[in-house]
Amino acid sequence: MSATPRVTTYVAEWGSPDHYWLPGLYIQGSTPLNTAGTAEGTLYVPWCLAREVSLPIKASYTAYVFSSYELASLSAIPTLAASINLHNLDNINWLLNNYKQYNAVDGDVQGAIWKMMGSDPIHRFIGPQNIAKIDALVAEAMKHDGYVPDIDGTIGVVVDPTSGGTHSQPLLVEMKAAAIGDRVWHDANANGIQDAGEQGIAGVTVKLVRDQNLDGDFDDAGEQLGTTTTDASGNYMFKGLTPSLNYQVSFSLPAGYERTSPRQADGSAGSGANSDALLSSVVVLAPGEKNTGIDAGFYNGASLGDRVWLDANANGRQDDGETGAAGQQRHAHARDAGLAVVLT
Repeated sequence: MSATPRVTTYVAEWGSPDHYWLPGLYIQGSTPLNTAGTAEGTLYVPWCLAREVSLPIKASYTAYVFSSYELASLSAIPTLAASINLHNLDNINWLLNNYKQYNAVDGDVQGAIWKMMGSDPIHRFIGPQNIAKIDALVAEAMKHDGYVPDIDGTIGVVVDPTSGGTHSQPLLVEMKAAAIGDRVWHDANANGIQDAGEQGIAGVTVKLVRDQNLDGDFDDAGEQLGTTTTDASGNYMFKGLTPSLNYQVSFSLPAGYERTSPRQADGSAGSGANSDALLSSVVVLAPGEKNTGIDAGFYNGASLGDRVWLDANANGRQDDGETGAAGQQRHAHARDAGLAVVLT
């Protein structure tokens, strides 16, 4: 779990004026999830994922934070047993974005989540529940396999509270989804900056990655999080990302291009319209953040060449019968750039 963020949390008493049976979860400390930025922390009212797992209240926890779309990581949480339907979390994310239009109360939404996770939806301690409403919510949500929240949508963030090595109730916290994207372009003058008139490159493969075990590559399971290609204008976008997690963007060298532009500005992943080279720096997103500063420029190296010959009459022209001179070095001076190229 070395690449998985940890946060300090406090679970308050059950109940609040609007959610009288749900737990109050305070996320504390220096993390993008503590949007209030206070010592007390930011209050969230989460949903419960595992019906039979307890959650002691008035207690502090060290909690791990996960994306609800990274099932391989979630399957390692002891309280999310193999019998739980993690593959339905995309449907649950649809529910989080749409349940309000069905006038569902908390008990109905929680029941629908439990049912999609493979548990009994009814619980006598969670307030009013309508089984017909629960079934209707589940039926509608299950029509939306593969759902990903849009840039302004809600994403369920999984929080795994632990204390002394014991894992308590895994929680699903509603937060604004984040996004990463921008542009791949033909950097005609190879300066690493998107200058006026430089065109985007279509069809470039772009990957969203995370070095889970910090071994310096992205070859292990769960490290390649998504793949897309740039559109006709060279633009790309990864939506439905989880706040506080680490992300990097990897660009493939487009067909017909030889080199990537140099990394510019401060070398960070938010360097505006400048090139981030083949692999961006690590990005940590805040709730609702859309990072549009990760770009890549590509260009072709210049070529120089023709023929070296023995100019018998010293007139500077290649006359008939004048033969080539093999094995000679040729020097080309690019004075403005301060470069010298030697060709053989």
